[in-house]
Amino acid sequence: MKYFLSALVALIATATAFADAPKPTTPQDGATVDIRPAVQKAYKSPEERNWDGSYRPGKLKENNEQDCSQPTPVTFQWEPATAKGANYTLQISTSDAFPANDLIEVATGEHTTATATNFNIGTKYYWRVRAEAQTGDATYAVCHSATYSFTTSDYLPRWYDLPNLSNVRDAGGWKTADGKKKVKMGMVYRGGEFDQRSSMTPETKKYLLETMGIRVDLDLRGPSEWKDAPDYYSPLGKEVDWQNFRIGGYDGIFNDNNKKLFRDMFKMLAKRESYPIYIHCLAGADRTGTTLVALKSVLGCSDGDLAMDYEFTSFSKYGDRHIGEGSAFGNMCKKLEEYEGETIAERFVGYLKDCGVTDEELDSIRNILLEDAE
Repeated sequence: MKYFLSALVALIATATAFADAPKPTTPQDGATVDIRPAVQKAYKSPEERNWDGSYRPGKLKENNEQDCSQPTPVTFQWEPATAKGANYTLQISTSDAFPANDLIEVATGEHTTATATNFNIGTKYYWRVRAEAQTGDATYAVCHSATYSFTTSDYLPRWYDLPNLSNVRDAGGWKTADGKKKVKMGMVYRGGEFDQRSSMTPETKKYLLETMGIRVDLDLRGPSEWKDAPDYYSPLGKEVDWQNFRIGGYDGIFNDNNKKLFRDMFKMLAKRESYPIYIHCLAGADRTGTTLVALKSVLGCSDGDLAMDYEFTSFSKYGDRHIGEGSAFGNMCKKLEEYEGETIAERFVGYLKDCGVTDEELDSIRNILLEDAE
């Protein structure tokens, strides 16, 4: 009886404080939300432009924008509750039960709008607003809005907005050329470095370690590019395995020294314990781009997707990248013609075998990073 009376009092207090709960308005229930960087919406893939090599993705930037490599945030809006001094918390989850282990919360005080970012692509989310208002000296009433849902667009890649970093994206999601498999997400990330031209914030470091779960920091830079050379370890902490392979980029990879580095690097990539992994050089563009073309060639991605992923670096603060004749990418592809194969991917696999990477190691990488396409 005592419990019933307490619950009744609480219910009456909530009803008194909130004649009406907050009402979600944006995104509309069931909406699809495009989270690509704005410049990507105007981008044309190599196939769409008939492999026109004069295309310059960097020119899509407007108003002297330097860095456009972050996803577009989702804006949430709601009508206020009819309660004086109510404070709001936006709640987002992939489950309409909003479990604590799958819950994003953004406190807004008395404001009725909020933004959030770094969502998965092609994923359905649920959102609601929690309202809290004081009903007495030490008594608070809480209510929730109705639950709305939205689905994020499935355009690749999945970009990340991490303070002070640029050009950060998931290397997964791309399908194999035959469409039967796709690269797993949450396994390989690529981007700019942490501590030279960039200065990683504590929040960014926490996200990389706890949300992305980075185990290996694959650093393609040389000693002159390290902040504390020669006594260097990953800026993510000594618990992260810092792997350093000072490779060249593009057509600079074909000498004996670089072949040895690629052999050793792919031996490491063939080990399951290396993942999740963050691959970077200084900009996450040239040496990183070359490494990702090599890795995704092993995984059987199409030439168009290899070129497109390379060109997306143009949206970052690190300058334009294009695939036209005479470009660094074009020169690399020309050099790869020395190896057998009809595609860039097939020729790059031939190069890796020439480096000494074994079939067993290539198969191990495929087993670790590929899954059935939906």
